[in-house]
Amino acid sequence: MTEQADPTGKTFEARVRGLLELLGYRIQHDRLVAGRQTDLVAVKDVFPIRLLYVVECKDYSRPVGVDVINDVENRLKAAAREGKYPNAQGWVVARSGFTSEARDYAESLRIVCSTPDDLVRSLIDFTSYLNDLVHDFQGFVVDKERGLELPQLYVEPDAFHDPQKIQPLQTLVDEWLADPELNQLTLLGDYGTGKTIFTLKLAHDLAQTYLDGRGVLIPVRIPLKEFDPKQEVDDLVMNHLRRHGLEGSPYAAFRYLLRQGMLLLILDGFDEVTAQVTPELTRRNFDKLDALVNERARVLLTCRTHYFRDRPEVEALLEHRAGLPQMETRQGTELYQAIVGRPNYRILYLREFDEHKIVEYLQKACGDQWERDRETIRSIYNLEDLVRRPVLLDMVVKSLPKLRERKGEVTAAGLYDVYTGYWIHRDDWRAIMTAAGKAAFTEELAWRLWTADRERLHYAELTDLAQELLRGDHFKPGAVSATTL
Repeated sequence: MTEQADPTGKTFEARVRGLLELLGYRIQHDRLVAGRQTDLVAVKDVFPIRLLYVVECKDYSRPVGVDVINDVENRLKAAAREGKYPNAQGWVVARSGFTSEARDYAESLRIVCSTPDDLVRSLIDFTSYLNDLVHDFQGFVVDKERGLELPQLYVEPDAFHDPQKIQPLQTLVDEWLADPELNQLTLLGDYGTGKTIFTLKLAHDLAQTYLDGRGVLIPVRIPLKEFDPKQEVDDLVMNHLRRHGLEGSPYAAFRYLLRQGMLLLILDGFDEVTAQVTPELTRRNFDKLDALVNERARVLLTCRTHYFRDRPEVEALLEHRAGLPQMETRQGTELYQAIVGRPNYRILYLREFDEHKIVEYLQKACGDQWERDRETIRSIYNLEDLVRRPVLLDMVVKSLPKLRERKGEVTAAGLYDVYTGYWIHRDDWRAIMTAAGKAAFTEELAWRLWTADRERLHYAELTDLAQELLRGDHFKPGAVSATTL
């Protein structure tokens, strides 16, 4: 049968050869077996055994039948009699699969039957990784004192591509995933509007669907705080997979799965990469990540809005225009210019919570007391503006007892003061560090970062600083495990 071109533009046999090479096989092409040319001979050394397969590639429009299996078996027997490939096994790869009779017959002869999809699925076993993604969301504790986890409190945010059409964010993401012409989605939102939480929820849902056998898209969620700007993207990906136990996974296999549209790569927090580098290095890092977007790859990138467009310009533009037109260079940042004109890219903007979302969260977080707490929020000057951001709303809910005692206006800084006071005194009965010690350590840390013109500190430096300031190893756990830092 004449080979037909597959969707990647390669012949079927070439595609199978490429997949076997990704699986670690050395391939011999067009070898004679029992006097007849065979498609491929695949060899792989798995100490102390050498695996050797005679591979037939069948690009048929119908399932392969018993006749093909019988032909492969006869050729293996003939080759064994000639002393050539005496230990070889048969392997048939068929585009349209096999009849049930052919599979049963092949199994009795120890001939392997596979489709290209079977080979693709065997490149990397994501099972344990997907279970991690499910746990990351389900086990995310939002309020330890009340035992509330993220699934109990999650509120679906709204977003828009066209500012005249506000929709649930998940609806817009589903539309993007369903559009074969769109490869990359950039999700922009200000601090605390729910970008990271949404990516946790999206990764959870796709992972659970895949594990249940109802989905075909495998999510890979990488927090970009893991990205060292001096790294290459393959290091970022492979270090992330290794941290989740996928030690032997080749980067080439990951790239293949991504290009084939089998993965959704979620890169969360591009602002984490840009915080301490020059605009030139920011663009270079963006280009590194952008290089992943080719063929049928799906990549979702989250970032704070101002790294792509200045906030006043965003508001002015969206107030008067229904779409997101191409802009003059002076109107948008360089990153925005890098993607706005591309037909396969889309930008979504997260909205802050409206009244409906605020009430929904309070009902989940405060139970029967939600109406009282809603009135308290309304009664404290300036608090109403703060609670539109989910992260600040969560802080407000946890800080309400103390906020009720304050007089006058509550600013974001005042809220942080109350909230960090809540952290400093929390679990005080079992803490090694006193409340005063926590406060002094945090203030010194902030001062050193400020005077050094730095925004972050590696955890190894934090340990050294704790040793210096707190005079003794027994103080370090309280400092270096404090997530509020």
